[in-house]
Amino acid sequence: MADDILKKLVKGFEAFRKEHYETNPDKMKDVVENGQRPKALVFSCADSRNSPEMLMGTEPGDIFVGRQIAALVPPYDKDDKDDTIAASVEFAVNTLKVEHIIVMGHTSCGGIQGLVNDLSEGSVGHWVQRAREMKDKVKAKLGDKANDHDTLLAEVEKESILWSLENLRKYPAVDAALKEGRLQIHAWQFDMKKGEMNAYNPQTHQFEPVATDVAVEEHDHKHGENCVPFPKKQNKKRGFHR
Repeated sequence: MADDILKKLVKGFEAFRKEHYETNPDKMKDVVENGQRPKALVFSCADSRNSPEMLMGTEPGDIFVGRQIAALVPPYDKDDKDDTIAASVEFAVNTLKVEHIIVMGHTSCGGIQGLVNDLSEGSVGHWVQRAREMKDKVKAKLGDKANDHDTLLAEVEKESILWSLENLRKYPAVDAALKEGRLQIHAWQFDMKKGEMNAYNPQTHQFEPVATDVAVEEHDHKHGENCVPFPKKQNKKRGFHR
């Protein structure tokens, strides 16, 4: 029945309230009274299977989240006064002082499927077509392999994340924070079929499973570099230029 989902949502909120306001109230009380202090901004797809909070097991106040179809971050447009992505970035970086931005795409993405299938009608088509040039470059790079739909889709899913990351660099707040060495940016992809979270490794130019024992080191973070979490044995200088 249609009302079943509403009942589930209400029941879910009741469980949330019991956990965070009755059983373990200290964390929620802290972030309400003292303000949120997230360390990361996560851009993810609006897909119902792709919630960052669910996938990463975060608590209230841990991450600041922006969600849009296909997790696309289009090029910065200084003349767009209604750009909610730019507003989210500016608030997260300049006001909340997040130390990391993660662009998290995923496999089996309907938005990227639409882009690959040349969807252009309606608001969804208009949105995904912002990445049309990126898709065309992937097709050219693949050559004859681009005729295989699944191969093209898989490559565009990955490249869209890196495209978004490159665009993100040019947002004024990100550009300044990178130059100041107080921000790191990351490209992640959730593989729905395998249940894996993969991060782009600049040394291998591949998306690889993220490490559970992430080694965080103090190092100079130059403008134009991305840093990704990998096990200590791979933890050389973690930056790349595309």
